[in-house]
Amino acid sequence: MKAKGLLVLVSILGTFSLVVGCADRADMSGEKEAVHAIITQSFFAIQNQDWETLRRLISEDWVHFTDVGSKWNLQEMQRFFKDHISDHRIGLSNMTIQVSKDGSIAWAKFDEETEYKFDGSQMQQKAIFTAVFEKRNATWIMVHLHRSTPHLPSNATA
Repeated sequence: MKAKGLLVLVSILGTFSLVVGCADRADMSGEKEAVHAIITQSFFAIQNQDWETLRRLISEDWVHFTDVGSKWNLQEMQRFFKDHISDHRIGLSNMTIQVSKDGSIAWAKFDEETEYKFDGSQMQQKAIFTAVFEKRNATWIMVHLHRSTPHLPSNATA
């Protein structure tokens, strides 16, 4: 009888662990979707030079490392885009997002294909981005962005 009771207890605990494990995966799936939304909204804001929207999606200490090693805060990015970039179109693909076990940090890798005018000259470029996110006050925000390209267009500077 004790063995049967122990078997029932083990079965119940196993089922509970399975349910909790599935709930954790579901929670992480929701977290990944939230980070995905931040990425999509951020790049739409960048494409449209909507700096107020971008400001709401990034941290005050946000930093962007360009493909040539420049380190930009939001104001430096705004200035560069205002001075050089127009008719910007961005496409994102191959996105992978990971979330820390405690759900406080996330990171992503994704590809970008972009077309834009740089000082009036039409450009096309492919890049790979990595980004880091923190959950602050129950909201995901981007704290770090890094862009890598195989090569720069011949007349571009950053």
